[in-house]
Amino acid sequence: MNRTSLWGITFDTDIELPGRAPDETTDVTIRFGSVPATIPEVRSEGAAYQAGPGLFRLAIPGVAAFLISGGSEIVVEADESAHPDTIRLLLLGTPMGALLHQRERIPLHAAAVEVDGRAVLISGFSAHGKSTVAATLHKRGHTVISDDICAVHADDKGAVVVEPGTTELQLWHDAVKRLGEEPGDYVRARPELQKYRVPVNTVSEPLPASAMYVLGNHNQDGFDIAEIESFGKVRTILTQTRGSGYLEGMGAGPFHFRTSMAMATQVTMKRLVWPRGIADVGAVCDALLEDLNS
Repeated sequence: MNRTSLWGITFDTDIELPGRAPDETTDVTIRFGSVPATIPEVRSEGAAYQAGPGLFRLAIPGVAAFLISGGSEIVVEADESAHPDTIRLLLLGTPMGALLHQRERIPLHAAAVEVDGRAVLISGFSAHGKSTVAATLHKRGHTVISDDICAVHADDKGAVVVEPGTTELQLWHDAVKRLGEEPGDYVRARPELQKYRVPVNTVSEPLPASAMYVLGNHNQDGFDIAEIESFGKVRTILTQTRGSGYLEGMGAGPFHFRTSMAMATQVTMKRLVWPRGIADVGAVCDALLEDLNS
């Protein structure tokens, strides 16, 4: 088994993870094994998942089935035809999100970078450039905290923090080229995708969250940055949470709401939108940093 630390969690794992040097104690074990066809006490389910207290099952035909138990174990039953990188990429999505819910961390669908010693989250729906913006800010000297999933919770003093996440960015072919890099220098996230695993420098300790920008596009001219107010912040956090549809099934709803309220109090939250079809990521970063400095 490999040992690594990711989102403040030390893993003993049969599947290599993009983490950093681990702590001495093991928090979670990831192993290959048999996954049952159903879990007891199913409280919510969809086409591919079942959720219940302390248990979550995900099954993707032709790839793998996953059983996440008590925030301490992930069992992976891999299809013999599935490529290991495809299994790895899937593991780093929904199963890890379910594990974080079980361990009382909100898994936000976001990237995050360090700015002036604090965490700035870059959120939004798929294909809005979260990882590309994070990569561009990294090129400008801002250390990456996490990509794709940001694990957020309140520390012992009540401060909302973002835990150090993956030590790589998942970037599409054109994003790698815009950074002045060659895609062929990097490993593909999965064989059939032109998406690449780009190693980056990351922080080693959790950082307090100061701001969250939700990226988007509009059909108007110019950039628009608008503050999200009051309860709109809580709704935004829920929208940007991985696995929001099965929170109640897992019994994670109360923790999620408490932490969302703390985040709404402590973190500035804004929508950053720009004209549809414009691919100038540098201009997006300029607008974000200018707004932070103001």
